[in-house]
Amino acid sequence: MADKPLLQTLRNRSTNEVIKVAPRKDPKSGEHIVLWNDVKNVFKNATSARIGDTIVSFMTDENFNEILPLRIPYHPGTELEVVVDNYDSGSLHQGAAGLGNMSPPGSSAPSAEAATASEALAQTVDALAITNPTTTNQSLAMRYAPVLEESQSGHPLYNTFMQSIKSGQEIQAAGIKQSMNIQFERLQLEMTKSKELQEQMIQMQKEMDEKQDHMLQMQQQALDRLAIIQSSVQAVLTQTYELHEYPIPRLFIVLPKSDGLSGKLKGIFSEQFRLYFLCECGTHTMSPDMKTPHQIHLAKHEGYDLDKPSAFFERYGPYVLTLMNMIKYGITAAGLIVPPLASSNILEGIDAAQDHLDNNEGGDELAEDHTEFDQLEALEGADLRQLESYLKVKDEGRVLGNLYRIVTSEGHVKWVCFDHYRATYREAAANQLREVVELNRGMYIEETGRVEIKLTSSALAKQFYDAMVKARWIQELEITLEWDASMDDLRSLANAATKSNLVRLTLDGTHLKSPALDVVNRARRFDPIMQLASNGRIQTLQLRGFSDFFARVSKSSLASSPKLRELSVESELPTQDKVKSLKNFTELYSSLTTLEMRLHQEGSISEAISTILNKLTNLESLQLNRGTFSVRMRVAECKIQDMVLTADQLEDITSDDLKFIHSQGIFKLAIRCSLKCWKAGVGDILRTSSISRIQTKHEGGHCKVVGATAEWSVQELVEMAGTPSTLEWLTIRSKRLALVAEYSKGKVLGMVMTVERLSDLDSDDIAFIQQGRLTRLVLDDIPREADKARLAEILGYNPGLTRIQIDCKKGHQAANYDYVKLPELFRLVQPDTLKELVSVSIENAFVAVNTGRDAMTVTIEQLSKLDPVDLAFIQQGHITRLEIRDIPLGTDEDRLVQIFQSNQGITHLQIGKKEKTAPAIASQPRMRFPDLLKLAISDTLSNLKSISIEDEGVSVQAEIPDDGVLDLELTIEQLSKLCPDELAFIQDGFLSSLTIRDTPQATDGNQLFQILQTNPGIADLTIGDEGPVDSQQLVRLQDLLKMAANTRSVLEFDIKYGSVYVAGSIVSSEIVAMTMIVDRLNVLGPDDASLMEKGHLTRVFIGNMLLRTDVGRLSRIVSLNPALRNLGISIPGGSELDVWGSAKVIKNASQCDIESLKINGDSVTLISGVSQGLFKDVELKVKRFEDLDPEALQFITRLAIKVTLEQEERRLTNILNQCPALIHLQIGCEGKRTLAITKLVVSTREKILKQRGSCSLRSFESRFMYLGDFEELSRDDSWTQIQSQITFSEGTKAFDMRSWIRLPERSMQSDNEPIRDFILQYGWSIVYFDGYLMDDLLGTLHTAINKAKTSKLESLRLYAKNFSSAINNILNDITKYSPNFKDLAYSTGNYDYKKTMSVLGPYGRFLTMLELYAWPECTSSFPTRSSFEKLESLIFTLDPGSVLSSRAVSWIIAMVSAPRGRFPPTNLKPLSLDAIDTEGAQSKESWTSLKSITLSNLKLEPEEWRGVIEAIDFSALQHLNLKGSNFTRMQFEQLKDRLIREDLIDLPLKTIDIEDVVLHGRSDLRSMTALKEVLSERAPLATVEGSFRFLGLD
Repeated sequence: MADKPLLQTLRNRSTNEVIKVAPRKDPKSGEHIVLWNDVKNVFKNATSARIGDTIVSFMTDENFNEILPLRIPYHPGTELEVVVDNYDSGSLHQGAAGLGNMSPPGSSAPSAEAATASEALAQTVDALAITNPTTTNQSLAMRYAPVLEESQSGHPLYNTFMQSIKSGQEIQAAGIKQSMNIQFERLQLEMTKSKELQEQMIQMQKEMDEKQDHMLQMQQQALDRLAIIQSSVQAVLTQTYELHEYPIPRLFIVLPKSDGLSGKLKGIFSEQFRLYFLCECGTHTMSPDMKTPHQIHLAKHEGYDLDKPSAFFERYGPYVLTLMNMIKYGITAAGLIVPPLASSNILEGIDAAQDHLDNNEGGDELAEDHTEFDQLEALEGADLRQLESYLKVKDEGRVLGNLYRIVTSEGHVKWVCFDHYRATYREAAANQLREVVELNRGMYIEETGRVEIKLTSSALAKQFYDAMVKARWIQELEITLEWDASMDDLRSLANAATKSNLVRLTLDGTHLKSPALDVVNRARRFDPIMQLASNGRIQTLQLRGFSDFFARVSKSSLASSPKLRELSVESELPTQDKVKSLKNFTELYSSLTTLEMRLHQEGSISEAISTILNKLTNLESLQLNRGTFSVRMRVAECKIQDMVLTADQLEDITSDDLKFIHSQGIFKLAIRCSLKCWKAGVGDILRTSSISRIQTKHEGGHCKVVGATAEWSVQELVEMAGTPSTLEWLTIRSKRLALVAEYSKGKVLGMVMTVERLSDLDSDDIAFIQQGRLTRLVLDDIPREADKARLAEILGYNPGLTRIQIDCKKGHQAANYDYVKLPELFRLVQPDTLKELVSVSIENAFVAVNTGRDAMTVTIEQLSKLDPVDLAFIQQGHITRLEIRDIPLGTDEDRLVQIFQSNQGITHLQIGKKEKTAPAIASQPRMRFPDLLKLAISDTLSNLKSISIEDEGVSVQAEIPDDGVLDLELTIEQLSKLCPDELAFIQDGFLSSLTIRDTPQATDGNQLFQILQTNPGIADLTIGDEGPVDSQQLVRLQDLLKMAANTRSVLEFDIKYGSVYVAGSIVSSEIVAMTMIVDRLNVLGPDDASLMEKGHLTRVFIGNMLLRTDVGRLSRIVSLNPALRNLGISIPGGSELDVWGSAKVIKNASQCDIESLKINGDSVTLISGVSQGLFKDVELKVKRFEDLDPEALQFITRLAIKVTLEQEERRLTNILNQCPALIHLQIGCEGKRTLAITKLVVSTREKILKQRGSCSLRSFESRFMYLGDFEELSRDDSWTQIQSQITFSEGTKAFDMRSWIRLPERSMQSDNEPIRDFILQYGWSIVYFDGYLMDDLLGTLHTAINKAKTSKLESLRLYAKNFSSAINNILNDITKYSPNFKDLAYSTGNYDYKKTMSVLGPYGRFLTMLELYAWPECTSSFPTRSSFEKLESLIFTLDPGSVLSSRAVSWIIAMVSAPRGRFPPTNLKPLSLDAIDTEGAQSKESWTSLKSITLSNLKLEPEEWRGVIEAIDFSALQHLNLKGSNFTRMQFEQLKDRLIREDLIDLPLKTIDIEDVVLHGRSDLRSMTALKEVLSERAPLATVEGSFRFLGLD
């Protein structure tokens, strides 16, 4: 009998028509299926199939992609209901399908904010959906079922219409609306058949009209929001930069960083980010024949980790958010195309970063709240320059992101990738240019487009110009023409510069004299250069060595140049030529910001400055030279900010100049000349009241000036310089000597003299030295034998000397017997007459000796080169610390033994250095570290406490306790490179710690086993490092652990093996506790996997759980490790797993009590314990409500969740009712919603108490947006931040509350309303108030505290510019009702002095932080250190380029100092001025020592820095911030010496920040390294932080 054919019954839901189709058999799975095309052949426009209320899903593959052609499962014996769209809308479907790819006319793709606004719009439309008319009359519905069915089908059509509106698709929306009208006309035909139906349809039409009006309003709001986002993005893309404003790339995005192994070690769930730069390609990188547009894309670089993420997002958050929207949704602007990346694999990363940044996603409110994008501005040059300081840059010397700087034909700067750079800058042209530059001894920096070159002939110049024009993208050119170039040669240079888009030119014309063949062009020879300045592209022009430039420029070459920003010309302006006058030049070059020119000898400096300031409104820097006289000044808004005068001959300063000096005031005077008998002129200058610094460079010899018979002596200069009461420092530099004198009230406080050679001093110098005012003496060279008497004479006349320093000039050898030998020199500088002497430092070619505090440190460069006389001195037996820089040679052993035997007081011994040994030394046989150790630990050095030996591949650190037992820590790079003697010594059993950086090879296994077996004292074993390993060539991880367990009973081990990290303990030869960190479980090797199943694990962390099979493997690991107590898992976005499901699997598999289970997902973090197969103390952190698993609610005891929408606030009530075990609740929300959410939580808890009689909730925290541990408010000036903590009393409504508030600098009045309401209701709970308090809010706080008659306020931060006249009354009441008030922070700039004094006067006793952004120029009553007894933090910040007055420096010195009883041992006395009562301040001794000092952007003279460094109180100081200061080698050495002289054993100092400090050469680096070495001893917790800038000049 034949089988009955299989049929699937289908019924049209609209017409009730029933048909049957034959199912097909899937050839792969063998299952019967129904092809959807078979269904649509019968029911056109079929959209889905249902069984009752359940939709039958289309079949999918293992990746959940729908299988094509579409199909549904065969359901035998079941009738499937087919839903069919009955309207004819073919074109409509086509338009709706393209919604995601279309944009409104004239706009780009929608941004994230527009998308969010669209979601809000959709929610509103759903609420307004057309109701089902069948509910009014059942009989009517049955009679007109087809009509009503058609009216119901309008609902999905209406929703499609709304989607078009939300996406801004006006054309598609019009088509859908037309279809809706056709449908409505059909309904009207039916309405004529029934009066009842007609009335109903009229009502429906009214509802539709109302909803259409509302819909249009919502559409307009969404389009307005879209326009705001687009304008913000376009503002960034269309911002143009000039070369000096654009030092690094400006377009970048930030994505979450994959933690990796190192991230696990720090905390595997901490949020980390990485910054990626973008290539700015576009129409400017396309050739004319290109048809495919260049689109902005990620640069080819691995990105940069953020060094300070919080500070980065505070500064660049809105800018980054705008760029993220641009990248995600795309835009076209300013010739740049950004494709939307919605289908890219980085979309999820962008969403995660936006979730971190986007704190303003509030439904309908987005249409109203535009503050974030209204305030957005493109980054300025200063912002770009500071960006690098937030990045962890590893590729030093490379340009960020491997991008290349180009200048477009419009003069705008762009940064593009190498491919697009080469697409424009052809490969052949690049190679040719590179070869030409190298051939001419030049330098080509391709990333920045800079060339430095010297050309010696016209032919070579032509070759270079051709290459430069072909390359096109040379932007900066520094060129020297080393032949007497003609006008045609210069014309060729100008033409090439114009064609190649050059924007910055430096031309050296030293060799341009007067070529014989170019006599006819003599008067216009430099016309091409002058014309180049006005070519519309050059922005910077520097002309060096042109002594007669303007004399060889014709009037016809002068033209306006609005693009020129910087001009420097070393040539005199003519005085009689009106066309070439200064006035005419300033009119032609009106856009200049920097100008340097030379005036004629008869020119007036004052008149020239007046002319320039009147004409150049954008000027920032000006330098005018006349003869040897120079004036340099900073300018802002056409006003002189500060001025420095320099003169090589005082005769060059005219009476007119003196009048100008007196009228304007100068801050600094530098005299670099042989000073003659013009004492009256000098006196006039020195009497200028504003002067605080004088520098002279005293050349010596006689100057050929009429009437001058003798030069001034140092004595005369010192006497004259002491005239002005404002003078703080005097610096005199000559070829013979340098003098630095410190002044106060016209009197000398101290003097430091540096002498080049003692034999060069003349009788006047000696007479001055004999006055006995020197406090420090520095000799730059070892004295000769003939100088001994003179040195003794100097020391005898200056009993107040506290420090003597003698250095060895480079190239002088100890073998030169003309120089005083070390023993005799040391005896000479320590006569009995120097009672105040603190330290002596002497350094010759191979030995450096430092003494002080009954200690002597001797540093020897190479033991083999030690002079016999120096060796004899060393063997006198005074050494307490010995350092030998190079590992001694084998022939040096006897010499080393002699030193040890004669210096048994040595306590610290350091041999070797980490730097690589010079090849000449390395080739000779050297002593091995075992031999060095044996010599050191012999009975000879009985006082030895520590030994350090640094050799290539080996590092030894040893501590010798009082019992004499050696405690040796050994670090080896590679075990296989140890020689037999070294291996034998290691096996003697002295080791307490062993580190092997490279994982041992398989062939090294026996050696490692012997070392472990023969050193039972090893308690710490560290092996390996991060990075890929070849496991086939290495000792197996299991074998390493087995080896460790078999050779000792107690051990702590730490092993890094590729992507696996293992650490643990061995007790009684058994592994009792082991931690294992694995990056990815699914790539774990068999050996490592089996290691995890041996039952030793107590802690496990797995970085990336991706596959479902990972859960099964993890379940097995959990079940086989009964001692497991801590388990951490990370589930990244895109994983097949979810947090709650994974937690349940682990709970069911657990055979033990897991104390801490932490699972970190993309938006959910779970922390829980597991006990006896049950969850315990479940803590959940959820970023979105939709990610909260309903099943988890009954277990949660602690919940942290982000609330961003008002609808979510309502859902919060339901969650509180559904969490019976909830003890603690944390909410992340905007500050303005804190009050509403707080009241909601409190009221909901009260309702639960009333209904159930009890409530488990004990505490509630509201945080500003972010979830996590409760911490201080962030320094974000963009948002209003409110945080609060509430503790509920068990079983009652009562609660206690503490709140913290921080307000942004700029906030609208409407933004303050929720804050005001919060303060009025809960003002009594405020503990900390930090913000730009306006009068009304401060008054509101005052009202709330007065009303409550009590306050918890402890800390208040005030900003001077917001003070009102009522500030005193308000502060009086606040402190009256706040018994715990103890902390007042004050921040000011150049604001009203009276208001400042009104706070600092009566309330200075509360002040714990004082922040000054400029020195307040106020009266002598301005408070000093004694007025601020509780001050802990001083922040003094200047704008870059600002200069401090002498009073400000003295005030800083007084502020950082200690009370008199705690001053450091130094000869420096506290500076005392009329305005600062430091003597009275020092007498109180009651103030708190500073914990933090910030001196940012300070540019001080060396003498001023010395005063500051010597005055700093280090007794409690933890943080010293010198960001942007002009700290150099001298200051590093002074700080090092200052720390050495501190009395405290371990200083509390933690950080010294040298961010943006410029180091000028290797000497600066060495000084900073020496400072770090001292810090390691005197302040063990201290680190030197910040990215300094290294110029490498020496």
